[in-house]
Amino acid sequence: MSEGSATGTRLARAVHLERLGRYRDARTLLAEELASDPDNATAAAYLADSCLSLGDYPAAASAADAALRVRPDSEFGLRARALAQSGLGDPDAAAAAAWRAVEIGPDSAANYRVLATVTRSDPQVALPALARALELNPDNANLHWLHGSILLQQSKAGLRTAAQAATAFSRALDIDPEHAAAAHDLAIVRLRSGRLGAAADGLLRVGELDPATMGPLVRRNIGLIVHRALVRLHLLMFLVVGAVLLFGSAPEAASARTVDVVTGPGRVIGVVGSAAVLAAVVVGVRSLPRRHRPSVWSALRSDVVSVARVLLLGVIFLLVLLAIVTGSADPIAIALPCVVLGALALQILRWIIRAVKERRHVPA
Repeated sequence: MSEGSATGTRLARAVHLERLGRYRDARTLLAEELASDPDNATAAAYLADSCLSLGDYPAAASAADAALRVRPDSEFGLRARALAQSGLGDPDAAAAAAWRAVEIGPDSAANYRVLATVTRSDPQVALPALARALELNPDNANLHWLHGSILLQQSKAGLRTAAQAATAFSRALDIDPEHAAAAHDLAIVRLRSGRLGAAADGLLRVGELDPATMGPLVRRNIGLIVHRALVRLHLLMFLVVGAVLLFGSAPEAASARTVDVVTGPGRVIGVVGSAAVLAAVVVGVRSLPRRHRPSVWSALRSDVVSVARVLLLGVIFLLVLLAIVTGSADPIAIALPCVVLGALALQILRWIIRAVKERRHVPA
């Protein structure tokens, strides 16, 4: 086999490995290729692409620069440089490379995609770039996901773009039903709108689609859903306890003293409220497919605040039942401060835990 054919075979194998997601193997082959042919701009650009996929931005920038030294107008090389510089925290250099790629290839959707990616913090640049990319390639799931991602980012900043983001994510999933990032971000839109069940379904599906990459993020957001569901349950318990105390208790003379008792209406309120709490728990659990319940249980157990809230709500529920059975209002009088002060204490604990975690992740 001649040296030229060996070079071509090695490059083709590397490209194939990259398409399979075997970026480390591709990187090794491409490094060998460049060792034998340092002026192979295509190999250098593919090496930059593999390094980007591995998160090695310095190596990606170096490889992209090597490709552009040989072929200054390489759109592939310019896209790689833009993404590498963005990863290195140099938005100006990233935007300059992306704009240069667009100037050279104004009819390339990939060029506009990269421009939108590196300028996503500036929607006035990113959104028109994405609009042009979608004109050129309307059936690209990644473009619709990126469009939705930028709109979701705007909604977090206070703009009313969440519905548009959901539409973009849904379109991405119509094109590619296994697009894990689009499925995750659609679940986040649902979570932010308070649709906890739909959000949980979406996140758990993402965990099945891409457990290696998306697993940690899915577990964190499932924990957030569990927290919000328990907060809603806490609010429901507060309403039950408050209603029994305000509308279902009255003083009654007993021996030489007056005691508060739960009246007939109070018992009805307590029974109906307790039944509502139980129904909410049962419906919530039954709405989860059996295969997903261990994941939710794991998220619950790993959150100290959620575990404490479950225990607190259990005690309050028992106090309400005790009041209903005995007719004494004393358990309700104990339950009310437990509900209110417990909510305050749990929120303070949550703030403390979050502050500690953030402090641990601050670079030295």
